[in-house]
Amino acid sequence: MSVNRENPTWDPFSAEQRKDPYPLYAWLREHEPVHYNERRKVFALTRFADVMAAAHDADTFSSAWGPSITGQESRFPNVIAMDNPRHDQLRKLVSRGFTPRAMAKIADDVERITAELIDRFIERGSVELVEEFSGPLPILVIAALLGIDLPDVPMFKGWADALVRQDTEDSESVAAARSAYQGIDAYIREAIRDREARPRDDLITRLVQAEVDGERLSVEEVVGFCFLLMVAGTETTTNLIGNATVALVQQPEVKAELAQNARLLDNAIEEFLRYIGPVQSLGRQATRDVTLHGVTIPEGSRVALLWAAANRDPAEFDEPDRLDIHRTFKRHVALGHGIHYCLGAALARMETKSAFEAMLTRLPNWQLLDDEVSYAPSPQVRSPKFLNLSF
Repeated sequence: MSVNRENPTWDPFSAEQRKDPYPLYAWLREHEPVHYNERRKVFALTRFADVMAAAHDADTFSSAWGPSITGQESRFPNVIAMDNPRHDQLRKLVSRGFTPRAMAKIADDVERITAELIDRFIERGSVELVEEFSGPLPILVIAALLGIDLPDVPMFKGWADALVRQDTEDSESVAAARSAYQGIDAYIREAIRDREARPRDDLITRLVQAEVDGERLSVEEVVGFCFLLMVAGTETTTNLIGNATVALVQQPEVKAELAQNARLLDNAIEEFLRYIGPVQSLGRQATRDVTLHGVTIPEGSRVALLWAAANRDPAEFDEPDRLDIHRTFKRHVALGHGIHYCLGAALARMETKSAFEAMLTRLPNWQLLDDEVSYAPSPQVRSPKFLNLSF
């Protein structure tokens, strides 16, 4: 994408920018690190140091109004839309189920689900990866953790897609998202009633039975947790697998090296996250006037932390526009940072590693059949709508 240097406006709703936002990010980092989109009424931070500082200053850059960059409030109370002290109180309840140690206990299930999905299409020699593999994989894993019945999984995948890919300028898209909110709300409320009467060995039951300072979580808080896990806990992995697949098609020498040496996968996944991460940005709200690089962000303003721009900052990364699976990592912000660091980070890494271990061994020489990748309409995530592969 070329940058209009007379009017270099970042617009997260732009389909043209979504194809390749990185040249614009580079221009903004150098010339306008605190960028204001007048139409969307949102400030954007693009430099790594600024994004990192904001992520760790929750008192100034609040999450209480939700993660939307346009200020659309979350319909359910959940930790991604909370500040402390309530954030830490509730996060501790769920975080035990997503530690690396806890994830090791479900590693066999992740590998089994991965293998079963590939078994369904391997004889064909082709696959639409998003619909048949990268989409179902994380939703099946989260469904198993929550205790969602298998026949209901496709319905949940549809709801998650409708929410994450909502285009606020498309009335049909907005209506689909509203219907998805209602569907999730009704389903989880019914599940809560069921677990209260008939407890199971699943996460919904543990949430229903959990207490904070001697008090049970409200129904709305349980719904909020489940909503967050079903949406953020699935789309992140789906989009990471899709974006990384495109990157490896474009750079076959990297794919060949990974196929020959699976030990490189852990570091490669960190580089995929940095280089072509699934989440472009998340929103905050300024609780006071903040002046940065000569620009004042007024109290009450929406602020977008552009993770994807920060992860290509040459002040933090050598040759940031090069995919380097041997890169030595100190840190990146693809999964957030600070108190809102991605709760399911360990799970996303595990699922992605399982996916590529299987793809590199069972689907050799995959090729992308589409001449151009089409990206889903979303202001905050970047992900292929579909990926038709032959192998």
